[in-house]
Amino acid sequence: MKIALVTFEFPPGKNVGGIGTYFFQLSRGLCEKGNSVFVFTSSLDIDSVVTEVDNLTIVRIVENSRINFATTVLPYFKYWNEKISHFDVIEGPEYNADTREIKRIFPHIPLVLKLHTPTFWVSFLNRFNPPLHVKLRFLIAGFLRGQIPRRYWNYQFSLERYLKEDDIEYKHALEADLLSSPCKSLASIIQQYWGIDNNFIEIIANPLRIDSKFNSINSINTSNITISFIGRLEFRKGILLLLDVIPSIVKKYPSVIFNFVGAADPSPIPSILMDKYIQRGLKNFNSNLRFTGRINLEQLIDELNSTSICIFPSIWENFPNVCLEAMSAGKAIIASKNGGMSEMIEHNVSGLLIDPKNTLEMSNALTYLISSEAERDRLGRNARLRVADAFNYDVIISQQMQIYKQAIDKCINK
Repeated sequence: MKIALVTFEFPPGKNVGGIGTYFFQLSRGLCEKGNSVFVFTSSLDIDSVVTEVDNLTIVRIVENSRINFATTVLPYFKYWNEKISHFDVIEGPEYNADTREIKRIFPHIPLVLKLHTPTFWVSFLNRFNPPLHVKLRFLIAGFLRGQIPRRYWNYQFSLERYLKEDDIEYKHALEADLLSSPCKSLASIIQQYWGIDNNFIEIIANPLRIDSKFNSINSINTSNITISFIGRLEFRKGILLLLDVIPSIVKKYPSVIFNFVGAADPSPIPSILMDKYIQRGLKNFNSNLRFTGRINLEQLIDELNSTSICIFPSIWENFPNVCLEAMSAGKAIIASKNGGMSEMIEHNVSGLLIDPKNTLEMSNALTYLISSEAERDRLGRNARLRVADAFNYDVIISQQMQIYKQAIDKCINK
């Protein structure tokens, strides 16, 4: 097949996140299956660049604005579509509707939209209303410093006031020939708020070829317990809910280390980032805290090597690669039951699933795993097996190709 992948994000780049990682993994897998793959993406360079390696062509377009990308990419797509005698199928993310202008001009080319996390849902998550005791802690801490953490009282987004008819991502989803979601949770959200039939959404995990070094990572003994939170230090990943349980855990286990692995986002106090905010809020426990900042793959492997337990207490998360990587590393994992991680992990078999808003539940899960090396080993071994069995890279790429064929058939039969 001749496949066009259209995405503002694609590595290397300054805006690469989960979407860029997904398309990077996907493009490689599709090429290995013998497809001719073209990636249309933004460029960091002054001039646009075309890179051709085997059957992968990357067209990088000078565009720093995510909003404008859908328009800027159009003439480049037109040129290559004519040059290769037309693409068989297009894939883009629902986020920002990167393929909206292409689909308008080329409605006859089948379009698959991959669901990552639509803007309206990101807006909701970032304005999540924390439990009362958490809000009071922020408020009291702010008053003591002469500052008010306004983030949790000034909500501008409301699901009750959300109008899908004004949402360009929703309107573009209706133009697609097929939607694909990595988890049932996101598909249900799309069905609820966009009214799109679940039969129109195919569930397929994101492909992730995990470095073999993850499989050689060993567990760590009880004498040096390190609990790692891996990911951006941001509100929707549950970072502030985790802070509520740290004092009680450290009082029980004074030598435990909480390791925060990832770049820091703004905190409830706008003038400081989340890592400094955490240190301020837990000033009596700073000797038990560690912050790495942004890291690369080799550094992540090192961090997992020294980790006893991974915790991902997200308010909601789609399909985080880092959870699969931690599972491949054989780590005992405590993860949010809200979102895709509940479909990655089998509760009490390959990890523990918790309600992140229930701090007692989170604390009990941590206590349980800290106190039992045998349970950490059991869950870690099962997690490794689970990844190999349920999230095989080669199988997922083959499933993705079947989805493209479905979209082609639907487009032909319209």
